[in-house]
Amino acid sequence: MFQVAPFVSTVLGLIVPNLIEKNLNRGLNFSGIIGSVLFVLFMQRLARFVGRDDLAAKAKNVLIFSSVMMVVSVAMAAAVLAKILVGDIVVGLLGIVLIICVLIVFVMYANLVNYLRNALGSQN
Repeated sequence: MFQVAPFVSTVLGLIVPNLIEKNLNRGLNFSGIIGSVLFVLFMQRLARFVGRDDLAAKAKNVLIFSSVMMVVSVAMAAAVLAKILVGDIVVGLLGIVLIICVLIVFVMYANLVNYLRNALGSQN
């Protein structure tokens, strides 16, 4: 029994922190996604509040395109997991599409923030 205890404590010392770290990282990823979605929804309501329905529509477009980006990233993750079935070309193409989606969403998001800043500045 005394020979098993150090082995068990070593195994638990290696496994438990990794499990906590993985779950914490997963939770932080989801909280970042949820925070971004809530901030875009806030900007959409702010645009409606200042009477700029065109900016509210832009915020809706940001949310839609972000959803498309998430679908592409899930498809890429599935393709990576099933790499044996689909091959490297599909994973590479999905990676390129994902990079393009990320850049487009970033530009749309930055433009929305800038347009809202200008709209709030013109309210004074």
